[in-house]
Amino acid sequence: MKIQGIEIPNEFSDDGNSVPRILWPIFGNPWRKRTRKAARLHDFLYVTHLRTRKESDRLYYKQLIEDDVLGAILYYFGVRVFGWFKWW
Repeated sequence: MKIQGIEIPNEFSDDGNSVPRILWPIFGNPWRKRTRKAARLHDFLYVTHLRTRKESDRLYYKQLIEDDVLGAILYYFGVRVFGWFKWW
């Protein structure tokens, strides 16, 4: 599967959006269909470090926008603020 020009192997396993359960009523659960592609890309980039963390987060945001995700900027701020934890 190719997302934002990056080939992601079919066997790559991701965990969807890491949205805390308490926020699911606002943002939906981690497997929400509309955010799935962006989450898969983001997880892949965080695991492989093919891009910097900042570039990975920007590609995630770009995919959210392309997939017409309401609240994309909030998802983006979430990964910018808390993503360092998963990056390492």
